[in-house]
Amino acid sequence: MAIVLLYVPFPSLVAAKKCSKELLSLGLIACANIFRTTSAYSWKGRAISGVEFVCVMKTSMQKAKAAEIEILKMHPYELPAIIKINAGANKGFEEWVCTQEKQLYSKGV
Repeated sequence: MAIVLLYVPFPSLVAAKKCSKELLSLGLIACANIFRTTSAYSWKGRAISGVEFVCVMKTSMQKAKAAEIEILKMHPYELPAIIKINAGANKGFEEWVCTQEKQLYSKGV
C-alpha cells in the first residue's frame, strides 16, 4: 500500500482551503496541509516573485487521478502545478489514508 502526495500551489489561502475542503467532501483526499510560501518563477517571459499557499494533500494511488481532475476544474490559475509524489509512510498512516477516503466516499461527505 502506498500513498500519493499532491503538491499544489494556490494564489490565496481562501483558494487552497476551498479546494481542499471540496476534495475532502468528495472523498478524494484524506487530509491536507496548507503552507504559506514565497515563490519565484517565470511566466510569459516575466520573472515573478510572490506569496503563494501550497496545499499538500494525501490520497491513495487509486484516487490521485480523480483528485487531479477536480483540482483542475476549480483551480484559479491558467496553468496550475499539480505535482504527484508517490510516497511511503508508516503502515498505520497509509491504512488510515485509505480508510478515511472509503468512509468519506461511502457516506457521501
